[in-house]
Amino acid sequence: MNEIVSNIELVNRGIGRKLIFISRSDSTLRSHFPLEINTIIGKMFGENGSPGADAVFLCPAFFEGGRITKNNTHYVCRDKNCIPASETEFAHDTVFGYRTSFLPEYIEEKTKGAVKAADVGSVTLDMLRSADIKDIINYLLSLKNEKYVVVNAENYTDLNRFSKAVLETIKRDKKFIFQSGASLVKSITETHDKPLIEGNQFDIKGNGVIVVGSYVKKSTEQLEFLKKRAALDILELDIEQVLEKPGSYLELLLDRVKNKDMKRTLVIATPRNEKKFKSREKRLSAGRKISEFLARIIEEFPGKPSFIIAKGGITSHVVLADGLKIDKARVMGQILPGVPVIKLPVNHRFGRIPFVIFPGNVGEEDSLFKVYNKFRI
Repeated sequence: MNEIVSNIELVNRGIGRKLIFISRSDSTLRSHFPLEINTIIGKMFGENGSPGADAVFLCPAFFEGGRITKNNTHYVCRDKNCIPASETEFAHDTVFGYRTSFLPEYIEEKTKGAVKAADVGSVTLDMLRSADIKDIINYLLSLKNEKYVVVNAENYTDLNRFSKAVLETIKRDKKFIFQSGASLVKSITETHDKPLIEGNQFDIKGNGVIVVGSYVKKSTEQLEFLKKRAALDILELDIEQVLEKPGSYLELLLDRVKNKDMKRTLVIATPRNEKKFKSREKRLSAGRKISEFLARIIEEFPGKPSFIIAKGGITSHVVLADGLKIDKARVMGQILPGVPVIKLPVNHRFGRIPFVIFPGNVGEEDSLFKVYNKFRI
């Protein structure tokens, strides 16, 4: 994160734009908050002696995934049934779990009391829907001393009004930092909707690879739905072998893959039951090793897939960055709402195949099957 902020500031010296830093995180409140925020603030303001941020906004809304914030409480919705995020499986994550989805108290919990719930501000739905835009701007102008503020939003109409006020306020030299879900990025950059991508937009000539690292319930449901309806080769990892004998186990798996010769689309998946560990640190360490192992499979993959689908946010990142060695790519669009697709560079060893970044907590039971089906030849 330090390197990212430094590089952006370096580039901006020759451009002279007003910078907005948004820490794009998980819309189910699983993240390194407030570590990333503190790192950005420390790098931006701590090294040059300038005043700190005026405000830090927490805006986890992700409408395409059914995540909304109302009355300062964050909800996960499915089929118009909304429940507080703290009552979902995501709150019980062994690394990023939390006790409350009432965001002022969530902020107090995650900052270990450094920020009190009573001191957290709020951009309310009433403010966004009934106030004159000047009143919202005046509220934002009044913020100072790294004030933490919750942003409520149920739809893009709410969020676009907030974004408009933010952009106007930043012109007046207010310094804001954001921790957000995906929807704020779309809103504040005024990105318009585009038609969903279809498989026939790519030159698909064979079978592909589906890497499922995410173990949340939604990912498991989607994987099971896919397995019942498609003729696939399934390769489920033995986690004990991954952690204890990664080198020899990798050779064994690559031999198996080579023997299959891509006659069917190959699914490489972690077990659906999460392995228990004695401490958070050991869980994090094991998670990194498993992610690295998935990346190595793709890095040394003996065949040439016609497409790759990575299920899980961290899985998508490590496969793309470490397995495929991609450091930049062009986003083609979305194949389903909240599911982006990039095309690999023309000089890549796999050619310009599509790579689907499929977050673990996004979609319905049949969504993974729908994406796979779009690539069927």
